[in-house]
Amino acid sequence: MEEKYDVIILGTGIKEYILMGLLLKYPRIKKIKLKLEEIKICQINKNEYYGEDSPSLNLTQLWSNFNKGQNPPEAYGEDKDWNIDLIPKIMMTNSPITKILTLTDVYHYIEWKNIEEAFVYQYDKGGMFSSARGRIYKVPSSQDDIVNSDFMGMFEKNRCKKFYNFVRNCNEKGNKEINPDSTFNDVVQQFGLELNTIDFIGHAVALYSNNNFIHDKAIKVIKEINFYINCLESKNKNIYYTTPFIFPIWGLQKIYKNYERQFYLSDFEYEKNCDVEDILYDENNNFKGIKTSKGKYIYGSILISEPSYMVKFNKVEERNRVIRRICLMNHPIPDIGDCDSCQIIIPQTQIGKKNDIYILQLGYGHCVCKKGYYVVVISTFDDKTDINRQLAPAMEIIGNTLECLDKVYTCYEPKDKNFSDYIYISNSLMPHSHFENDYKDIIDQFQKITDTKLEFDSPPKNPVEQYNHNYNV
Repeated sequence: MEEKYDVIILGTGIKEYILMGLLLKYPRIKKIKLKLEEIKICQINKNEYYGEDSPSLNLTQLWSNFNKGQNPPEAYGEDKDWNIDLIPKIMMTNSPITKILTLTDVYHYIEWKNIEEAFVYQYDKGGMFSSARGRIYKVPSSQDDIVNSDFMGMFEKNRCKKFYNFVRNCNEKGNKEINPDSTFNDVVQQFGLELNTIDFIGHAVALYSNNNFIHDKAIKVIKEINFYINCLESKNKNIYYTTPFIFPIWGLQKIYKNYERQFYLSDFEYEKNCDVEDILYDENNNFKGIKTSKGKYIYGSILISEPSYMVKFNKVEERNRVIRRICLMNHPIPDIGDCDSCQIIIPQTQIGKKNDIYILQLGYGHCVCKKGYYVVVISTFDDKTDINRQLAPAMEIIGNTLECLDKVYTCYEPKDKNFSDYIYISNSLMPHSHFENDYKDIIDQFQKITDTKLEFDSPPKNPVEQYNHNYNV
């Protein structure tokens, strides 16, 4: 049996869904020009569930996924009380990813809830009257926060306030006080900021996952700081954000389901429990189709694939590995106050490690668990030493747990980043609890598939207009 499609999608990962949503909105593909009502899609899923490495699972599915060989304790309640994302990704309020969800008519069909608090870990060396220990502090993102924070002393607060004033007065082109070639370290030295303050600004506000921000161009880092602060400013005056982060109520499954509805408005076919046995090429060595594990030949103009499908075809390479630990708890993380959800970033320099550690707590308010319980996800790059030793700083912060479920993920990236054979492969999801380090991959693929740039502020009003537009990020 032979079938012909415009787009074949391998996998049900969040990147593949969002990318296909963009193509449905602006269906201009290098090999073919489509009208919106004519696009024909086939999606192959090797699993029973949606989401690939990042599915939303109920309690029974969670136990099955980790091969625990028993039923969940009755005290945890019913399956309907739990919606646990194996890789939860919080998003920033005014970020490109939320704008993409808006452009593709998904954002407003999802109920979002603010992540209530953001914290950063600092190691206190102690002194004459105190012992050495690590503590978590609320991330100060405004002058009022700085004044009220116990994160820094009085003199450092004054220095930090002056720095924030300076940052807020900067624009992308800089100003007379910044040399275009100045590094971020050059700028912070002018204000005499302490190392701990510089550390929290780079990791918890600019959201760098390593210390490269120190030597990056000052304008680039300042732009990231301003972006974080701007995401706290809601366009809706009735909404107040305590952090710039949001997450869907009921989890990422709401994104998958909304995109799936869009697919079914097109000429769409979906096959689950089906893998790819072979990739077919034409005489020019360009993608032509696939042979499935069910013996079916499916032909298409382009292939969009989640990376795990391409391992056996030697089209991806291992970049690194990520550890994720899902903890079920019957108490919130100590020392975070009365909040249902939070993000905690542990900068690498504070614990003498190569990589930051991310902690995300979600509770009943996001409808991910039964009332009185909490889901805490810890993630970091794997340095290939003992997992418990790597995650020890995070476990010390979160306290006692009911369950700990560990999984090590291999991160892949495509070997051919130009996708010259019309096979477009995404990068694996990074360990960050936020999506800000992952969305650029979606934009890159869209621009290479359509040969255009994506513009968020003035998209075409009519799908027919897309052939005459450049979409600039």
